[in-house]
Amino acid sequence: MDLSKLSKETLISIINDQKILLDQYEKKTIIKTDKCKCRIWSGFPHKQCSRKGSINGYCKIHNDHRDKWGKWHLGEIDGPKPTYWGEFCDYVPCGEKRGNLLRC
Repeated sequence: MDLSKLSKETLISIINDQKILLDQYEKKTIIKTDKCKCRIWSGFPHKQCSRKGSINGYCKIHNDHRDKWGKWHLGEIDGPKPTYWGEFCDYVPCGEKRGNLLRC
């Protein structure tokens, strides 16, 4: 689609419609309080870890990661979402480079 032929008003209308859709999608994240509160990569950024949050709200795997690195690198399901690798802690997965944008 050639957007250069659309008027400024039409483009603004399209953008506003897309913002509404994104806001509705964001609200579909359902936080399960009995589950680990870490956000996971499979389904990022709206997927929550499905393990039981038995250690201060975290599963053993994510709690161990937090103990080692200070924070979970993908954030908590009810908190801010990282936009680049290494934003929340020094951990960066193998094959990724600190500062690169997270692509999902």
